[in-house]
Amino acid sequence: MKNFITKTLVLLSIAMQFATTAKTQTISMSSPSANGSYINTVSLAYSVAPTSSPIKNVYFVFTYTSGFYTSQIGQTWTVTFNTVTPTKSRVFYANYLSRVDTAYTVTTTSTSSDTSMPSGTYTVKAFFTRTDNGIIFSSAPVTITLSVAALPPTLTLPASNSYVNNNFKVISNVNQTPRLSGFPKTLYFIKGPGDTTTIQLSVVQIDTFNININDIAGSNPVHIRSSTPNTLALGTYTVVLGIYDNLGHLPKYDTSFNVTIDTTKIPATITSPTTGALFRTNFDVSFILPKTALPNSTKLVFQKVGVSDTLAISDTASGNHTITIDPAHLLLSSNGISSSYPYLEAGQYSLQVIYTDLIYDTTISAPITFQLQTDTTTITPTLILPANNGSDVSTSHISFTLPENALANSVQVEFVGCNDNIVTLDAVTKGAHTYALNGADFLSSEGVVSAVPNQLPTGTYLVLLSYQDTTGNPRSYMLAKNYAFNNAVLGLNLDMLKGVLQLAKTHLQWETATENNVAYFDVQYSKDARNFSDVGKVKAVGTSYVKRNYSFIHNDPSADKNYYRLKIFNDNGSFSYSPTILIYKGAGTNEFKVFPNPAKDKLNVTIITSNTIGTHTLNVWDVDGKLVKTISVEASSGSNLFTVPINDLNSGNYVLQDGNNVSFFQKNK
Repeated sequence: MKNFITKTLVLLSIAMQFATTAKTQTISMSSPSANGSYINTVSLAYSVAPTSSPIKNVYFVFTYTSGFYTSQIGQTWTVTFNTVTPTKSRVFYANYLSRVDTAYTVTTTSTSSDTSMPSGTYTVKAFFTRTDNGIIFSSAPVTITLSVAALPPTLTLPASNSYVNNNFKVISNVNQTPRLSGFPKTLYFIKGPGDTTTIQLSVVQIDTFNININDIAGSNPVHIRSSTPNTLALGTYTVVLGIYDNLGHLPKYDTSFNVTIDTTKIPATITSPTTGALFRTNFDVSFILPKTALPNSTKLVFQKVGVSDTLAISDTASGNHTITIDPAHLLLSSNGISSSYPYLEAGQYSLQVIYTDLIYDTTISAPITFQLQTDTTTITPTLILPANNGSDVSTSHISFTLPENALANSVQVEFVGCNDNIVTLDAVTKGAHTYALNGADFLSSEGVVSAVPNQLPTGTYLVLLSYQDTTGNPRSYMLAKNYAFNNAVLGLNLDMLKGVLQLAKTHLQWETATENNVAYFDVQYSKDARNFSDVGKVKAVGTSYVKRNYSFIHNDPSADKNYYRLKIFNDNGSFSYSPTILIYKGAGTNEFKVFPNPAKDKLNVTIITSNTIGTHTLNVWDVDGKLVKTISVEASSGSNLFTVPINDLNSGNYVLQDGNNVSFFQKNK
């Protein structure tokens, strides 16, 4: 009896505790709201009171009460929050049940394999379970309306703005599992108002099949149920893939725009040149592309006996096109992309245009024939002045004849010697031309377009005249050798400027034969022979009729090339420049001699240098400016004697070059 009373008291205590807990603990649902309407997603929000309640889990139960899919009435979908706090809200994707979401987990009593809930009316309640005693508490129920749209399908092929032929591929994906045969996929080909072909497709999630425009239903009976009508005409369509399901979901579509069905093969038409045309230089090829071409597929094919040259061009749009052909440099032709050969030889050609349209049909135009007398060389000019072994003082007199018209700004005179100068002249017309170049300021001379550098120092030069013809063929050269130029400085006769490197410093020396009102010398230095800066000033004697010697030490020469010149000022503020000299810190040459001259089998070369051991490259050039021999020698400080074999050279005149030092010699038999 005592045990019975004890058990009864315990049960009574538990019952009283449960009753007390039930009165003091609640879960309220702030969302979804009563009679609310939701599309695709539902916001779920709850609050547990008191907030100190030990919460094991929280879940929302959706019960389907009415809707299109009556067999689903009474089925439930439970959304369990994966983490809980006294108050929380989450967005629930009713249209995407298979969505990977760390916020919640969905379970259902429905046997449907659909990945979304059906549209219709639902009763929703929120629940939570205590951790300590497992007691479950629920909120008041609410009724909501849920509209769920079907997931949109994907129409991969045919793609927008594409061309297809009479048998083309269709690739589609409905992104969900359709169920009832009464709600299939539908493919619409819309050509215009009242002109639509409707194709009913089988209920397969991912489809890949071909459509034959002459028998759509017979193309693939496994995938195509029916087609109204059963053919597709040539033309441009808007293609729409529609998907319905049996849960009352709203239909969804995917669309490809401007899909063109085209089975025609139309060749290009050449309108220019006409058969029998004759060309000597650049000429135009005009043609009509009747259809849009694939990128890089348009080609001009030039054929003659034993030769086939193909020029690929960038033109793709349908319509008229004109290409300017440069026969000497095919890739310089307008819109040129690539060529199978760099130029067109002279001869009679057959020309055709090839292109591939957007349905990958390649066509070749009818041929036309023309005659080409190609010009692939620039005719050699005639250099009259300066002549070999010529000389000038202050003004360099240049006279030459162009055998044909020149490309603008292509005529150049190069002075190769102690200071390389390139002077561009304004000559363009065929015939004789004469220029007087001020050696102290080239740019002040009439007809000079550019000059780098702008001043020609006293020295001996190889003079090269060159130009390009109007077709842009390679330069043609003519030269004069052993041209002596004296850039006389006003008020001063400068005999020489030289320098040597000693203990990593440049020791400069110069000598004047006479001076007349000379104020001072600015010593200028450059690393590139273009940009000079002052590094020192030396006062001049002023007026003198005997030799005067000057010197200057530059303490910080570069590790490679060092250029020096004097800027000579007179008392009245006028100034001129001396020749520029080059001194190598690594392997500088102070004296360069060649003997015997003329020579037969070998040439002796003396290099006197103040520098330590260094490599010297000796180049031998012929009178046409062609490099015919190169040897490398190692020279040490002091005098060095080397032998250059020349028995393999033809008889004639040559130039031997060591850096900026040149010497002319004659090879005899």
